[in-house]
Amino acid sequence: MSYISGARSLPDEQVRIASTKMDGIGPKKSIQLRYRLGINGNIKMNELTKYQINQIEQMIAQDHVVHWELKRGE
Repeated sequence: MSYISGARSLPDEQVRIASTKMDGIGPKKSIQLRYRLGINGNIKMNELTKYQINQIEQMIAQDHVVHWELKRGE
């Protein structure tokens, strides 16, 4: 089990599906994020390198409202 930006994902889950589980990231933003990073959506979460995971987290923190900011307003 891995966590990216607070979202839990299964190791055998495709990146395109796992990335939409993050709060504030929908299908459209998920596609944009993967395109900017050059990550294929069909690869599995356990195939990502630590560098790619760090890139995803940094890109989300820079460009999107992260999960703890969304939950803080509740």
